[in-house]
Amino acid sequence: MLQDLKVRVTLVWITGHGNIHYNDLADQRAKDAVKDADDIPLSELTLTASKEIIKKKYQQSWQRHKI
Repeated sequence: MLQDLKVRVTLVWITGHGNIHYNDLADQRAKDAVKDADDIPLSELTLTASKEIIKKKYQQSWQRHKI
């Protein structure tokens, strides 16, 4: 766990920024990522697994937005 690694985590609520393109885009990407997070048991959420999830999401997003 993060405590065992002496990692300090702080969660901060950032209010939405309507009609600011990149803020809205980041918000949507974060919401999409959270949807998939429920399918992963915490015991399997290693650094390697986290990197693979991020890589997969990035590749999927890239494929959807390619011209």
